[in-house]
Amino acid sequence: MAFCIDLSSVVFASKIDGPGQFETIAREKITRGKDVLVYGEFRNFQVTTEQGDRSDKEMYARSFRGNLQLTNVNGKVIDELEFLPEGRGRQVVSEPAEPVNFWARYTIPASLESGNYRILIMATDLVGDRHAQAMLDFDVK
Repeated sequence: MAFCIDLSSVVFASKIDGPGQFETIAREKITRGKDVLVYGEFRNFQVTTEQGDRSDKEMYARSFRGNLQLTNVNGKVIDELEFLPEGRGRQVVSEPAEPVNFWARYTIPASLESGNYRILIMATDLVGDRHAQAMLDFDVK
């Protein structure tokens, strides 16, 4: 699998107001049983062209899927969440290079033991059959 699309601005957030507008949360505030937001942007999607509804302007469609995995320090998967299932992650834009912003609400399992953990975010460009991933690390005390 080639990793050609990019995941950027991937952060833990306490608040998301829109594309590129978010408040980060310190990793030390992430605790068992707490809901956190994961915000990020996908870039470099392959697109298909479509006609705009009200004009002859060409529009660009892209389709994507996103999921995350919670792993321990050894890489063992503890939990998974598909936050953008196939069929729901579709967007039509006027500029093909426009990034796609995403967010996921995730509850840190209350049963986690103290230690280091990682959230692995994976994105799939369903048009271009390309993949990307990013990681967020945090500790549970």
